[in-house]
Amino acid sequence: MPELLKLLGTILSIAIALKALFPAAAVGISNFDAGPEIIEPGGSSILNWDVSGADNITIEPGIGPVSSNGSIPVSPSESTTYKLIATGKGNEKVALCTVTVNNESQESLIISSFDASPDSIMPGESAVLNWHVSGVSNVTIEPDIGVTEPTGTFTVSPAGTTTYKLIASNSEKEDAAYCTVAVEENTDSSENASTSNLQSSEESLTSQESSSTTENPTSEDNSVSKEDQASQDQASQMIRHFRITRHRKKILQRQKIRNHKMTHHFRKIRHLKKSCQLSTRLTQILTLLRKERAQV
Repeated sequence: MPELLKLLGTILSIAIALKALFPAAAVGISNFDAGPEIIEPGGSSILNWDVSGADNITIEPGIGPVSSNGSIPVSPSESTTYKLIATGKGNEKVALCTVTVNNESQESLIISSFDASPDSIMPGESAVLNWHVSGVSNVTIEPDIGVTEPTGTFTVSPAGTTTYKLIASNSEKEDAAYCTVAVEENTDSSENASTSNLQSSEESLTSQESSSTTENPTSEDNSVSKEDQASQDQASQMIRHFRITRHRKKILQRQKIRNHKMTHHFRKIRHLKKSCQLSTRLTQILTLLRKERAQV
C-alpha cells in the first residue's frame, strides 16, 4: 500500500512537471477580415478567419459556430460589424470586422463639355463634335447621331447651319447641352451672281431701248432737223442711263439687306452658343456646390 501511494505521488509529480514544461496552447486569433471591406447595396463580401487553441468559435451576427479557420460570404443590407468569439481552457478572445455598405447616391450628372471645332465652316467642310459627361447612364446626340458613349468625338458635315443637342440622363435626373455649327455662304459666289444679274439687267434694258428706237424708223419723207434728232437721242440716253442707275441701286440695296440679315443671323447664333455654354457652366458649378455641401 505505501508503495502504491508512492507510485501515485510519482505519477502526479511527473504530470505537474509536464504541465509546467508544456502548458496548454493559448487561444489566438491570427486573422479576421473582410474582402472587400466596402460594397454597394446588393453586393457581397467574404469573411476570412484563422484561430488557434480554441475549443469553441462563433461569429455574430447571423453566422454562428464555425471551424478554426475558413471563409464565408456575407451580403448585409447595411454596414455591419461582425464579431468573432474564440474560447478555450477558460480563455476568450474577441476580434471585430466591419463590412461597409455604400448607400450614398450615385455620382452627380455633369456635362463637362460639348462643343464643335471649328464652330463655323464653309459648305462641304467638316467639324468635329467633342463631349465629356460624367455620372450618366445614357447619352444621346441629336440630330442624326443617336446613342453614344459618355466621352467621345464625332465628325459632322451639315449642309446648313445646325444646332446639335446632347441629352444625358441617369436614374435621378436628365440634362441637356447645345452646340451650333454655322455653315457660312460663299460670299464670292454671291457677289459674282449679283454682278452677273446686274450686267444681264443692263443688257436687257439696252436691248429694250434699242428695240423701242428701231420700232419707229424715220421715214425718208419726214423732214426732222438734225437738232431735233440730236435732242431725241440725248433724251433717250438720259432715260436709259436713269433706268440702269435705278435698277443697279435696287440690286445693290437688296444685296446689302441680304448681307445685313446674314450678319445678324450669325451674330445671333454666336450669342446663342455663348448663352448655352454659360448656362452649362453655371449648372456644373451649382452641381459641384451642392455636392460639396452634401459632403459637409
